[in-house]
Amino acid sequence: MAAVHRRVAGALNLLETSSIPERISLSRTPIHPEGMKMQKRDLLSCVGPRPAAVAAVVLWCGLISIVDVKAQDRPPDVEGVVTLTNWPEQRRVDAAPLDYDKFRLLPFIDVLVVRYRFMEVADKATMEIALEWQIGERGVLNGRKVKRSQLPDRVIAESIDLLAKVVVDEQVVGEFFLPLDTLRLGPSPSVARVEIRDVEWDSVFSDVSGERARELFRTGFQLEDLRILRVVFDTEAPSRVEREL
Repeated sequence: MAAVHRRVAGALNLLETSSIPERISLSRTPIHPEGMKMQKRDLLSCVGPRPAAVAAVVLWCGLISIVDVKAQDRPPDVEGVVTLTNWPEQRRVDAAPLDYDKFRLLPFIDVLVVRYRFMEVADKATMEIALEWQIGERGVLNGRKVKRSQLPDRVIAESIDLLAKVVVDEQVVGEFFLPLDTLRLGPSPSVARVEIRDVEWDSVFSDVSGERARELFRTGFQLEDLRILRVVFDTEAPSRVEREL
């Protein structure tokens, strides 16, 4: 039976932005978290609830100032980077095979990078996410594999559902579900930045109690094994495809 990931209704308003200072550097090799520290001055904000829950997500296009919170008022932030490379050709071995004949448009992803910062603010959870993807050298168009040059010029990820394992000391303790329903994000150098705030603790992770989630925010964890559960690609032309992956 497929896992059920909790979703909480809320507004999601994301804008695509084409030039962000200090944008993520993409490569075919996974990027080490230490080299990808998120800069507070380089964030766009969003409000609205989501992942296995979340509280509200609002995206603004432009630089913002984050409300200062004294370090002594809350525990250190949990920061890191999780990546997915060579998708969908190197999908998990337990994933169902893709039938390319059923796709009208499916650009392959060379690398998907998700930077994250989790923090406790005013006794609730806040999550800052930066998302960027690099288009691969091949893709699927009208049911057959083609070179990148044969794909439409303007391809965007209209929406995406992501899932990652929550890991402590190499042990999986839960899952983090991130559904972005109105993403409309083109390939690099475009970057989507999201802030999810005022999240109740029992809504942060799947299969993790509120008390345990708050403890994890204070003691630390990593996100690993990034997966795409669902993605919708779109173009400026009418062609569009939505598939459960």
